[in-house]
Amino acid sequence: STVIIISAAPGSVIMSAIRKLAIGGRHPILISLDASTFGGPEEAIVLPDAARREGVPVIVVRCGESLEQALNISFQTGSSPIAV
Repeated sequence: STVIIISAAPGSVIMSAIRKLAIGGRHPILISLDASTFGGPEEAIVLPDAARREGVPVIVVRCGESLEQALNISFQTGSSPIAV
């Protein structure tokens, strides 16, 4: 089954959870909120890159972007979600 993770966290805790889900036979998809565009630390951009290296589909949403639009763009491609 697919698990959708929505997070603005910088990385290690979320990556640990993603790995556990994958080992358990789940298929994680990460929707990463770019914390730096919401006034948070820039180190949060590490999470999407780490997730991609693990083969996890990633959608990055920045402040002011529509989550609905980001998801529509990703899923209309007919393939796995892509970073926007």
